Amino acid sequence: VFPPGGRRGEKVLVEFRGPNIPAGMRREVAIPIDERSPVLYLTADGVAGGNHDVPFFLSDQPEGIEIEPNDESAGATRLTLPVTMNGQFEKPGDTDLYRVTLRAGETLDVETTAHRFLRGPADTRVEILDAAGKLLTENDDGFALDYMWMHDYLSTDSRLSFKAPQDGEYLVRVREAAGLSGLRVVYRLSAKLTTPDFQLWQFPDGVPIWGPGSTAGLIVKIERLAGYEGNVELSLEGLPAGW
Repeated sequence: VFPPGGRRGEKVLVEFRGPNIPAGMRREVAIPIDERSPVLYLTADGVAGGNHDVPFFLSDQPEGIEIEPNDESAGATRLTLPVTMNGQFEKPGDTDLYRVTLRAGETLDVETTAHRFLRGPADTRVEILDAAGKLLTENDDGFALDYMWMHDYLSTDSRLSFKAPQDGEYLVRVREAAGLSGLRVVYRLSAKLTTPDFQLWQFPDGVPIWGPGSTAGLIVKIERLAGYEGNVELSLEGLPAGW
């Protein structure tokens, strides 16, 4: 589908793509504002199940879609932070450029989602350039091997943080490292200024508990971002009576 995700609480017009799907087939997806799952699963005919459903990733940030042509700096799509952009590598060698204004000392966090959650084939590479096109920093595979991936695979999605050395405009360039292109080669680019925050990762993501009197164990990893040092309180909600 394209776009491959949307913002909670909004309606998104989604185009379905694939074998036996009529060209230009679209339907509106209404995302509940209180939907906490990171992924919805969409089907062209509205019936979930089997191998006909496709992932649709959710966010809490404003959303946008890249504007082609943006292979060169003059056509770079403007970013207003925070934002999640939806892009596609339409042809071999396609690159997508985005323009952002930063103040000296501000730190920009950039992250792509393609392999993770979307199960897409895009192998993203993210680069930060100055206004003249000089490469300042880059990242190919930004997620280290960890127990959170051992039941899945090592992701080729990209992630980096860039601290602006001076006021000015900078370019974010997204490439497809494997040279792939086409309707399936899509990605989501999240861009925001760094703020202290945290993420929680549960492993395994499905915990079997076999009946009354039994127990089970799981791991919750706290990933602290940008110097966050506070406590994190966890609670289990919606359990059946007696648990």
